[in-house]
Amino acid sequence: VKVSEQFLSKSYENVYISQERKLEIILLKKIRRKNVNCRFFSVEEDSYYTLEREPLRPGQKIKISVKKPIENVLHLVLYHETTNDRRYMCYGMSPITSFLYVLFPDVVREELRYKTIKECTAEMLAAGIEGLYGEPLDEKKSGLIIVSDLIERYRNREEIVSLFNEIAAFCEESGIELYIKYHPRETNKIQTECRIQELSTGVAVEKLYLDFNESKTVVLGNMSTSVLTAKKLGFKTISIMKMNDPQQNIISAYEKIGIEMPVSNNEMLSFIADGLKLRR
Repeated sequence: VKVSEQFLSKSYENVYISQERKLEIILLKKIRRKNVNCRFFSVEEDSYYTLEREPLRPGQKIKISVKKPIENVLHLVLYHETTNDRRYMCYGMSPITSFLYVLFPDVVREELRYKTIKECTAEMLAAGIEGLYGEPLDEKKSGLIIVSDLIERYRNREEIVSLFNEIAAFCEESGIELYIKYHPRETNKIQTECRIQELSTGVAVEKLYLDFNESKTVVLGNMSTSVLTAKKLGFKTISIMKMNDPQQNIISAYEKIGIEMPVSNNEMLSFIADGLKLRR
């Protein structure tokens, strides 16, 4: 509450927001009253491209029916205001924001195309990361980076763990430096005798990317903002989605922006070798 009060005590010309949930919308409305000409921008969310609204399960409907009035009362007590804005299909759809800043304007989902869409260029993205986290290393690293989800979240986790082990063996045989960025809550790390260098889970992956030479590094992930960010920064980017949990709407978006999606272990190794300009 104190942070919100400090935030609302200032004047603004532009406000940038990544997820306009109920509390955020209340704060933006308060800012608008004080700053009539203030502009609100929605900034890069992976749901801008791919995610579809899933039907609510009965238990979720009950939870929402209980939670919503409680939220409204708390917001009324703490912020002297509530909101009846409906739950929009995805972030970015709220009428409180007029502009979208996105990495890939050509694949923004249809529901958002009525907004003014502005591209966040690779240069803007890198400058923002440096401004937030500091300058990157002077001597850039290179190799293969695996950006892993929680292992237990993979639909066919045994096959994915086996794939990661095969990749580790391939990298060791080929002299490739292999790095892995685990999810911060990961407890079941990959067991292998091959050399894998763990990247800090306490550092944002976007900051870590800038420590690597994008022309000599391949990024391997699943489906997340980290995959989109790697592609925008110029890395050869591979997704395991077709081997784990194929979703056609995501596949279509990834294909349009050039993210490669192998369908077998052998094709995966070929993509890695090609990205690092190796002969197989």
